[in-house]
Amino acid sequence: MEAGLRCRRGGIRGLLELIRQHREAIEYDLIALGLRLDWLGSERLTWRDLWVIVERQASSSALARAVDPEGSAWGQLEHLVAGMFDALQVANWQRGRARRSDFPKPLPRPGVEQEAQLVGSGGGIPMDEMARRLGWTDMMEVAVDE
Repeated sequence: MEAGLRCRRGGIRGLLELIRQHREAIEYDLIALGLRLDWLGSERLTWRDLWVIVERQASSSALARAVDPEGSAWGQLEHLVAGMFDALQVANWQRGRARRSDFPKPLPRPGVEQEAQLVGSGGGIPMDEMARRLGWTDMMEVAVDE
């Protein structure tokens, strides 16, 4: 959640929508900071203060868990450990019989489809598309003309 919650709408309207949907979680997080939602709009808790608090919530916050229950449980450390687990599984597979059909599946991660985790499983893109992405369009035209 390091990137923040990114309200669908900006400003006060977005905050009001978020409060309407997740009031209890926001109140809990504010209480933990020594603030109260009832103070919103005063010098004790300005709208800007609330926006900054919501935007910079930690993945362990009540609001983060309310918005994304599965994803908020996975921080950087959990993703790193899952990556190490996957690498260890592949290394063990390589030292074993290493049949392609036995290739280990990656550890499931929240918000990521199993097939999307496999490197190279997304299919290829046409050569002209790759050339366009790499800025080689002029070079491709010359190669085709020759």
